[in-house]
Amino acid sequence: MNWHVEPYAVAFSRPLATAHGVWRRRRGFLVTVTDAEGRVGRGEAVPLPDWGTETALECLAYLRGPGPLRPDGHLPREGGGRPAAWAAIEQARLDLEAQTAGVPLAALLGVSLRSAIPVNALVTGEIPPGYATYKLKLTGDLARDLPRVAAARAAIGNAALRLDANGSWTATEALHALEALAPFDPEYVEQPTSLEGLAEVVKHGAVPVAADECVRLDTLDRVLATGVRILIVKPAALGGLRATQALLARAPGLKVVLTSALDRGISTAGVLQLAATVMDLPACGLATAGLFDGGPLLPGLVPVAGAIAVPQGPGLWHPEPVRC
Repeated sequence: MNWHVEPYAVAFSRPLATAHGVWRRRRGFLVTVTDAEGRVGRGEAVPLPDWGTETALECLAYLRGPGPLRPDGHLPREGGGRPAAWAAIEQARLDLEAQTAGVPLAALLGVSLRSAIPVNALVTGEIPPGYATYKLKLTGDLARDLPRVAAARAAIGNAALRLDANGSWTATEALHALEALAPFDPEYVEQPTSLEGLAEVVKHGAVPVAADECVRLDTLDRVLATGVRILIVKPAALGGLRATQALLARAPGLKVVLTSALDRGISTAGVLQLAATVMDLPACGLATAGLFDGGPLLPGLVPVAGAIAVPQGPGLWHPEPVRC
């Protein structure tokens, strides 16, 4: 098999303000593996150090090292400390395996339960119409965020509104913020504080709380001990689709929202295939590949009426991707 790694740096069409700062560009790595028959499996590595992954340099070093070439296809948990790299390697292998078998990638992960996945719209400017669920990134500055939340609520009417704080507050600050945000009826607030303060905020907060950055295989028991009932799960930061399945098996009965890691669409396509196998699925955070200049790398990876169709052809995505 022939492996190829292609780094990229792409600009957001509109800068994305978060509690971690303003994102203007996204750096990642496209990974392909080609077999003797010319079939190409595709993966994408998108490191998120703030979510516990390796850095971009560490990811690239692993992708260009011996890891992808291991014949047994197995690595230590979370890709031996390189979860973003391993997620890309695993997905490329699964894509190739599914193409060889002539089935959608979802068929390798379980029973496909749906042909379209509901998604939320990430609000970065004008409110896109046609969604039942919207998400707004908070900056951590409540005085600045309250008018933004009020404007979003007024624009979307009775649609669900999700807010993401990215762990920007202490527990005391978070409790105050959730009380101030409660009149806008958010579905939940993601990661209002660090894992250390999460239990207090879950117990006493004025609105439901979701765990996001702290959701990893090695921290899951501590997360569940906080009493949180909503998990935001990023397979690209967990070590891949199989690692995500292992995590979901340890959290039965919880509300799980599958999301992208702000990628060009190759990684998102893998999460969509996994989402097709998950029961009781709420709107996912997968309408993000169009946030970049040039749009998504895969045709059809654009929501229609608040949902993205899951291709039923062999492998990850059919037809073939359009490269920008």
